[in-house]
Amino acid sequence: FFFFFFLIKKKKKKTLNLKKKKKIHQSLKPYLKSEGKSVDSDDDDDDDDDDDDDDDDDNEQIKEKTNPRRNNNAMDVDEDELTAKYLDSNGQGTGTGTMTATANDDNSAKQQSKDNAKKTDIEKWNLKIRQIFKDVLTSVLWMHSKRVCHLDISLENTLITKDGVIKIIDFGLAQFFPLKKSITTKPELTDLSGHDNTWDAKQQDSLDSQSDSDFIFNKKCGKTRCMAPEVYRNKSYDARKADTWSVGVMLFMMLLGIPPWAAPHESEMIFRMISVGRLRDVIIFNKKRKLVSNEALDLLIRFFKCEEERILLQNVMSHPFVTNIPFG
Repeated sequence: FFFFFFLIKKKKKKTLNLKKKKKIHQSLKPYLKSEGKSVDSDDDDDDDDDDDDDDDDDNEQIKEKTNPRRNNNAMDVDEDELTAKYLDSNGQGTGTGTMTATANDDNSAKQQSKDNAKKTDIEKWNLKIRQIFKDVLTSVLWMHSKRVCHLDISLENTLITKDGVIKIIDFGLAQFFPLKKSITTKPELTDLSGHDNTWDAKQQDSLDSQSDSDFIFNKKCGKTRCMAPEVYRNKSYDARKADTWSVGVMLFMMLLGIPPWAAPHESEMIFRMISVGRLRDVIIFNKKRKLVSNEALDLLIRFFKCEEERILLQNVMSHPFVTNIPFG
């Protein structure tokens, strides 16, 4: 009797494990597929004796993929060992350039990042993300103010020093967009009485809006998973808006620990859902809602819109996700 009871219990456990594994595989299928990994769970039927071991492997795999604290592409680097310099291609500050960065202790830096991440709870991690994101945002806005667009913004191209300083690297695809309008400097305005008027914010905004067309670019470049849809389709696009989309992908990956898609194309189910405003459903379906605050969700939705409707990077600075950071 006990022998049959044991067999029935073991069979039931295997069935539950198999169902659990299939459900997990189905949930993670878009993300595993985007990284070129096999997601076929039917092979598990061929080796029932290893179900328990397979569950441990699956759980470990899911941990690696879904825990944002264990998926840092931005490395901790000793600032003294970091050499980063912008090299203009023609030496005059008017062309594309490259950014070089070297770290003498690459492996230990990654290990240190992982060790620190294991001790960090979700709340503290989210706070750290907001601080990092704000620094990235400030850096990109500064580049844009100098009429330079990076066009390859990603976690891989972001370094974090021991002191927490953010460094954006690899300007190999960056483009400088010279002002094509006749007005290239702030003019001195003179009224009829002969007194000079100062250059006010409204006039500066007007000049900026007139020069929007100067940022139009038509080269497909950057990492496929990070590039904006208009870039992927090889159309002409506003290079600043392309950088903005890539910053949004960075935020998504920092919060959830996984890339949203392999490519921003209609063939990607997740991309289709997010394109029609169903980002919240995607996050809930993958059981990651607790990793994304309402403020972060709202900002991500604004990032992942068509070029014409996408949030302006300067407006992100005034979004609650950025402004409501505790102690800083």
